[in-house]
Amino acid sequence: MSSVTIEWVTTGIFALCFIAAIIIETLWLLRKGWASAQKSVAYVMLTNNLSLCIGFFIPFVIIGTMLALAWSGDLSGVSGGEATLIAAIVIALLFPPIFLLLTKRVFLAFFKIRSGREAWLYSLAFTAMSLGLSFIPPIAFFYIASKVF
Repeated sequence: MSSVTIEWVTTGIFALCFIAAIIIETLWLLRKGWASAQKSVAYVMLTNNLSLCIGFFIPFVIIGTMLALAWSGDLSGVSGGEATLIAAIVIALLFPPIFLLLTKRVFLAFFKIRSGREAWLYSLAFTAMSLGLSFIPPIAFFYIASKVF
C-alpha cells in the first residue's frame, strides 16, 4: 500500500469515526428522552461541526505562526524564549477539547436540553468520547499501516 493510499484511508477512517460519534451522541440524547430527534440532531451537528472548525483553526494559526517564525529564522528571537513557545504549543493542544466542552455546555443551555451538574457531566463525557472515537482509530491505523506496509 502506498503512502498516499494510507493517508486517504486514514482520512476516511477519521470521517467514519466522526460520523459514528455524531450518531452515538444523537441516539444517546434520544434514548434518555432529553430532546426530540430534530433538536438532538441540530445540537450534536452544530456543536461538533462548530468545534471542529473553530477549535482546530486556532491551533492551525498558532502552529502556522510558529512555522513562519522558524522559516524566517526569527524563532530564537521571540520574547520570552522557549517559555513562550511551550505556552503556545500547550494552548494549541488544549484549545480544541476545552472549546468542544464549553460549546457543548453552552448549547445545552441554549437549546434548553439540560442544565446544572448533569449538563457538565454530559459535556465532559461526550467531549472525551467524541475526541477519543474520532482520533484514536485513525491514528492507530496510520501507525500500524506505516509499520506493516
